[in-house]
Amino acid sequence: MLLPPSLPPFNSNVLTIKSVASEHGGQYTCEVNNVVGNVTVMFNVDVKPNIIPYIIAIAAMVGLAVTGGLLLGVGLYYKRYRTGKYSMKDVFRLKAQHVAVPIIEKI
Repeated sequence: MLLPPSLPPFNSNVLTIKSVASEHGGQYTCEVNNVVGNVTVMFNVDVKPNIIPYIIAIAAMVGLAVTGGLLLGVGLYYKRYRTGKYSMKDVFRLKAQHVAVPIIEKI
């Protein structure tokens, strides 16, 4: 495999890729020539995907779901224990006035 176009020409004893991308994965061939002889080695480079953005997105969704659940729970608690008994149809009826009257239990 030739080096990807994003990398400069290479003629050294160490190959360093500072910012690895998926295009850098694949099969590489290393050829060494000197007065003693020639050696060719082939090796495969696997580039793992960056999963940090996915982890952040999942954490944000879980946070929103927990916040929504808490708000719903508080709203239902408030409706049940802090307000009077009335129908939501009465709330959205524009013709008639509605008043939430708490129920007072007689002892």
